[in-house]
Amino acid sequence: MCSKIREELNKRRKDVKIASYELESDGRYRIGSYDEASAFSSFLPGISGPDGVPLWCMYVNRAQAITSFGVANKDNAIAEFLSAVWAYQLIGVQGFRTFCKINDNYYEPFQKDLASTHYDYTRCMWIEQDRIELEEVNETLGLSFNVKYYTVVNRPLGALVRSLTISNESSESKQLNLLDGLSLILPTGLTDSDLKSMRCISSAYASIRLASDKVPLYSTKVKTHDEPVYISSFGKHLLHTVGKDSGEGFKKVGNICPVVDPVSTLMAVSNKLPVTVRQDFIKPI
Repeated sequence: MCSKIREELNKRRKDVKIASYELESDGRYRIGSYDEASAFSSFLPGISGPDGVPLWCMYVNRAQAITSFGVANKDNAIAEFLSAVWAYQLIGVQGFRTFCKINDNYYEPFQKDLASTHYDYTRCMWIEQDRIELEEVNETLGLSFNVKYYTVVNRPLGALVRSLTISNESSESKQLNLLDGLSLILPTGLTDSDLKSMRCISSAYASIRLASDKVPLYSTKVKTHDEPVYISSFGKHLLHTVGKDSGEGFKKVGNICPVVDPVSTLMAVSNKLPVTVRQDFIKPI
């Protein structure tokens, strides 16, 4: 029994990926196996041009990178402001996530969990002056996943643009069902103190309305304050998603319906956002 355990440990040691670093000829800084490197955090440049609205955006070298972003200060966060230590711990839970059902088999790219140990993949991060890019090439599934982040410039609102590209690298056709996006989106009107000290009470103020058929607006119903006075909440956070399906001889572009409340829709019934999904959603390969 001990010899079998020792053999398994030795096998896992050989499979450990080692981070690599390279400054490429086009000026991009490449980190191979970025999620195996020592943890670090940084910000995208808060530059939006003379006519734009700056957006602060923090990222780490774990999961899908972006952990916090918003406008003005941490009291106007769209994704909750987290210190670096919390960000390393929570990025895989409440950050951007991509749930895939590939030929009836479940997989979540960019996660570093027990399920990912059954796949052969390589992951890279590229850091540029105005954006970051992530890529996972999964040899087992024959798929590649590419994510890019950058902020908009010279626009009357602060915005983070995220693009996800999934490519079939094999010669076989695949059936893919996809649920992708930010696990936790904050409404306007909630301060960082509200979230950290009165989280459950603050959630009662949250409101989601559709600005159009497929564009949700996130805000509080009224201003959160401990006074017997009704104060209206101003400002909205919005989410707009566009999808493009490129196949042989055709291209289809259109808005995608937003999905809200992932805790009850996808996750097991709980008061937390677990890393694993409901068991009836998973079919082992």
